[in-house]
Amino acid sequence: RFIARRLLIFAAEDVGLADPGAINIAASAAYAADMVGLPEARIILSEAVIYLASAPKSNSAYMAVDRAMKAIEGGDIQEIPPHLDPHGTGYKYPHDFPGHWIPQQYLKESRRFYYPGTIGAEKNMAKRLARFWRRFRQDGSTD
Repeated sequence: RFIARRLLIFAAEDVGLADPGAINIAASAAYAADMVGLPEARIILSEAVIYLASAPKSNSAYMAVDRAMKAIEGGDIQEIPPHLDPHGTGYKYPHDFPGHWIPQQYLKESRRFYYPGTIGAEKNMAKRLARFWRRFRQDGSTD
């Protein structure tokens, strides 16, 4: 179990969003190893180790959550915008719009905690986010 637990942490902390499926590999290996027990579990764990060791690496999600936690601990807390309040009005449900997207403020003041890496799947995520922010700004946002 210790090895399986470390593989889960390895997948989240070290591989991260460079290969978002890595956490599924680790979780499946942990479950399968627990189901079959030793000595066969060694094969399952070996496959997961090899996959994770050879996967692209990124710690961007790890760094993002630490930045967010540090901001909160430092008192950087915003009130919930009125349209997101359970009793508020004016919220636009993105799935009711073309492309399931609508420019809408979710924070009163923008914050950025996540900076995508340039390796593995994160390359595509960075491109997708860049398109999103271009579109957000083109649709009349003041932010």
